[in-house]
Amino acid sequence: MIYMFRKGVKQWKLILWPVLLSLGLSSLLMIRSGNVASVASVNGRPITVKAFRQRYDGLQNQISEMRRIAHASGMQVDAFLKMCGIGDPRQTALDGAIMSQVIEGVTRPFALSLHEDVVSEELIKALPPGFVTPSGDIDAQAYRRHTQQNHISISEFEDMKEQEIRHGLYDEMAKHAAYIPSYQLRADRSAANGKRSFAVATISYDDVLSEVESKGLKDGEAKAYYAAHKDAYRVPEKRTFEVWTFAPKTFEDLVEAPGDVVARFYAKNKTTLYRTKARVKVARIFIESGDDAAARINDLRDELVKNPVAFVAKAEEVSDDKDDVVRDHFERGTYDKDFERAAFRLKDADEISPVIATEKGFEIIQLLDRIKAVEKPLEDVRDSVEKAVRGKRAVEYIRSRLELVRKRVGNFEKAHKELTDHADSHTTYDDMLAETNGVYGEKRTVASHGFRLRKTGTYGFALNDGVYTLILYKDRKVSHVPAREAVVSEIEKDLFAQKAHAEVARLARQIHAEVLRGTSLVQAAEKKDGVSVDTVSDIACDDTSTAPFKDARGMLKDAFELNGSKQALLHTSGNDAFVVQMTGRVDSEQMGAEVASDEMFDAITKEEGGAPQTLIASLLRSATIEVNEAMLQTR
Repeated sequence: MIYMFRKGVKQWKLILWPVLLSLGLSSLLMIRSGNVASVASVNGRPITVKAFRQRYDGLQNQISEMRRIAHASGMQVDAFLKMCGIGDPRQTALDGAIMSQVIEGVTRPFALSLHEDVVSEELIKALPPGFVTPSGDIDAQAYRRHTQQNHISISEFEDMKEQEIRHGLYDEMAKHAAYIPSYQLRADRSAANGKRSFAVATISYDDVLSEVESKGLKDGEAKAYYAAHKDAYRVPEKRTFEVWTFAPKTFEDLVEAPGDVVARFYAKNKTTLYRTKARVKVARIFIESGDDAAARINDLRDELVKNPVAFVAKAEEVSDDKDDVVRDHFERGTYDKDFERAAFRLKDADEISPVIATEKGFEIIQLLDRIKAVEKPLEDVRDSVEKAVRGKRAVEYIRSRLELVRKRVGNFEKAHKELTDHADSHTTYDDMLAETNGVYGEKRTVASHGFRLRKTGTYGFALNDGVYTLILYKDRKVSHVPAREAVVSEIEKDLFAQKAHAEVARLARQIHAEVLRGTSLVQAAEKKDGVSVDTVSDIACDDTSTAPFKDARGMLKDAFELNGSKQALLHTSGNDAFVVQMTGRVDSEQMGAEVASDEMFDAITKEEGGAPQTLIASLLRSATIEVNEAMLQTR
């Protein structure tokens, strides 16, 4: 099927050439130069303008969606984009293209060959739900629309998916090739079997916040904070929508199914929808896995090919599954796929399949009988055909009237009444936000489509899970920044929180610095507001249930990296900060022989997830990267 798409794309290109030629020689030269010119190169391999544009355009689509979310949430757009890791879109797109080319340079020498079934399976996963027909094929029209909406050809989309699969395989190879030096293994083993004693200073955000609030604010401080952070108090835009839903099934009784339409529908779909499935009856011989299982099954097949009429009797005598020798007529989807594939490939009665290897052993199959697939007569399936025609015409009835209402053309008022008189539901949503995170079902559909409408009094519609939704944009409350007097309590709360965070960080850095200068942690933390000190003796590296380590994820593991009392760990967890000093250690110098294999393997593989990223960083450092700034500026 994928091959047919690519073949079709090539045909379209042949048809389009005369049109392109008519645009003029200058345009043609521009297109040709765009395909071969490059914006950068990595180790001599070019990053073409076309590849860069695809990545850049995809990023711009993401940015547009992020801008919409930022506006709806009342956030500063630039700050929101930076928070999402996007600064300069051109540079971000270029960095992504360079990273992809670096990975491609590693994977290309492996000459990874992907089976078409693997690519097809991953391709189907990458498509939105509903693109796959009940027969397991991809809906051609939906597939084409999907690629067009993403400004990419079908062949390019499939090539990108193949590249993603190859890069995924590379990640797996890099992960399993991860290396940890012997000194790190020894340190890990020592930590895993030794014990440590620690002094831990906890700088509590809640305690510091209480202290900050007790001191109050200086004159003008809240006013200055509001002026600097005014946009943080923006009230997002809110809209009111009136909504109706229509299920096609409700309208089936309003449409007719004329005989000629039924006949045409049947003639068009009889080979797919109104056809009995082929069925086969087979006999099988199963030999369970063993030293001589393969030899036995091959000898049996050679013997029975010469005398196929003896197959059933022989199966009842020698098969290791005598209770399941003859399988009566069955259709596809009844048994294991490999078994069915072999069974349905048999064409003639008494024909014997090649040997089939299974998880439990080997088997051979003989075809006893085949019932061919046949088309059912119209009279036998008339009710079913009429129902299908009514369902199809009900959808056309709904969509035609929705289009009239949306465009406000023709007798749209009559169309509106014909729809709403038979609506399955009618709801008004007041003060809705554009943000759809955590919103599901009908409300999500209304928010995502309703905020695309530009003027009050206009209509839009959407299709979700087979149900049509008509949306009327009724009212709008514009986004605005409230006056300072209206948000005084919020301003004070945010300002106190900012001061408390800053004080927690200051205290943590101060205590950490004093410990590094040789002061004991207990002395460094003494008489500091909001700071408490705990001492923990002889704790193992996996004892995360002991306070204060149980309240700080990952802190105990990092604390075991300390080598002496002159080192200190500064750790943050939630709003709290911690400073840890090691006060004693008991190492296990030797490991019993019984520990060797499993624990060593665990130690080697425990950090494997970071191996691909580490290798990529190394490749980027050693790569020769040349950027064509002039070409980038013309983008």
